[in-house]
Amino acid sequence: MFKSSLFWKLFLRYAVLTTVSTVLIAYVATSTQHSVSEEQCHQRLLDTTTTVRLLIGDNWNGNIPTGQLDQLVELSRERDLGLCLLDEDGTPIVQLFHGKHSHITPLSIRQLREAARTGDAVFPSNDSQYGTARMLVASRLGSDDVVGYVQVSTDLRSIRDEVALISGRVWLVAAIAALGALGVLGVAVSQVIRPLTSLTKAADGMAKGDLSQKVPVTTIDEVGTLTKAFNSMSDQLADRVAEMQRKNREVAENSERLRTVLAGMVEGVLAVDESLRILFANQSVHRYFDTSQSDVVGRPVFEVLRKSEVIELVRETLRGGSSKSTEIQLPRSHQVVKLFANSLPGTPCPGVVLVFHDVTELRRLEGLRRDFVSNVSHELKTPLASIQAYASTLLNGALEDETVNRRFLEQIEEQVDRLHTLILDLLSLGKIESGREMFDLVPVSLDDLAESVIAGVHQRADANGVRLNLEAADRRLYVNADAEGLRTILDNLVDNALKYTPSDGDITIGWYVESNQVVILVQDTGCGIPPQDHQRIFERFYRVDKARSRELGGTGLGLSIVKHLAQVFGGSVGLSSEVGKGTTFKIRLPRAVPADEAIKSSVVD
Repeated sequence: MFKSSLFWKLFLRYAVLTTVSTVLIAYVATSTQHSVSEEQCHQRLLDTTTTVRLLIGDNWNGNIPTGQLDQLVELSRERDLGLCLLDEDGTPIVQLFHGKHSHITPLSIRQLREAARTGDAVFPSNDSQYGTARMLVASRLGSDDVVGYVQVSTDLRSIRDEVALISGRVWLVAAIAALGALGVLGVAVSQVIRPLTSLTKAADGMAKGDLSQKVPVTTIDEVGTLTKAFNSMSDQLADRVAEMQRKNREVAENSERLRTVLAGMVEGVLAVDESLRILFANQSVHRYFDTSQSDVVGRPVFEVLRKSEVIELVRETLRGGSSKSTEIQLPRSHQVVKLFANSLPGTPCPGVVLVFHDVTELRRLEGLRRDFVSNVSHELKTPLASIQAYASTLLNGALEDETVNRRFLEQIEEQVDRLHTLILDLLSLGKIESGREMFDLVPVSLDDLAESVIAGVHQRADANGVRLNLEAADRRLYVNADAEGLRTILDNLVDNALKYTPSDGDITIGWYVESNQVVILVQDTGCGIPPQDHQRIFERFYRVDKARSRELGGTGLGLSIVKHLAQVFGGSVGLSSEVGKGTTFKIRLPRAVPADEAIKSSVVD
């Protein structure tokens, strides 16, 4: 409390006021006492002069009878005064003094005449020779014609000593009263300051975050009312802060969830303000534009993206306030990105949210679809045109010509077979891609299947002068696949090899184990595939030599079917080829253990 500046401000002000008031009261009291004492002394001297005049009478001629002189002596002794009778020239006739009135200084003739003129006069005197302070009163004696004077004096030391004693007591009482008042004042101010100090400490604690501050109510005055109001405010503030903290936690959690969701989105999300500065960018945006996540926020968008189409779209959205979109191609990755711009709510528009959606695969698939439609149309159009031409020729008279009608009908049959094969391949590929084709994945013996495939094409290979070989270090390997599906894979690969392998060439089927997978090889010594065609060779209707492929009766779907079947079986397909030396296709499939061997292994264990 004694460290409180407010306490000392109030206490010192009221202390000064109390001290000054006490000093003034004491000063007035002592001054009044001094005046009263001197007035009483003056009145006593006047009464004495009156008594002397009455005792002597108006017919005094300068002689004093013995009886009157004794009375004057008794009067001087009784009243403790100095008494002097003077003639009209101011010469002392009788001087009565004793004790402390052993010396009386006569008044001057001027003072005596003033007393004669006014009837009596008071003259304070300070005897420098004896160091005494006196009060003298003079009055004339006799009739109107002055015949003499009476002079009465008293020593003021006793009066002043008495006044000084009384004044000392007054000042002592005043000092005690002032000290008592200061004590009461200190207690009163402390009673006001103490709860205010407690309120100040509590308020400071609340400012530092401790909202559980409570101040005890010790009075029922305005300070007590203020304390109650403070406690009530503390409770309400604590409740509101708790509510705000709860809402802030919810907002923070929602914001964190939103950031997590936005960060995990495949689409890029970018927010910019009205001054084109970035507010937020998720990971996909950094991946699209190859930027660092730490130095993007707060930078101008044109410094980060460096795409004029994006900047122009943002500016149009800020001006128009409506949703806009465009499509851009990224410079490094060559990805095609669909960009959607939406303005943030508010007037004027406070910013724009950009969403980047990668449509590269979609555009690629659209291109494949267009190519597919074009290729299917072309593949169907060629045999249909041939059939139409042969049929028209037959109807126009060639039917009756036995030398050509049979040959034309054989061509029509060949083209029909070609259409039938094409349609079957399209249906099979569609089922595989859609997942509607049901496959029974079981352990399949590669040795049995390879021998069956070779037996199926043996006559055709002999007719073409091509040798078929089966080379495998372990003829007892099994793969996890569908038997018919795996046969389709090998049939297509061997059929391709037969088409492009010249006479006296070799086609070899083999396999080996690699990392718990079986690698199946179909190798030929044909014309080979150029390196630029390796990536597209498994696309539908893609042909390296289109004219020769159609001449050989290929549909362009065989390798695509091989790729999709290998993927369905949990494997993959690849190739290595050199132009003029041949091609090797590699199919990787999961290795399998036949049921009987698994049972034997478990029994042995």
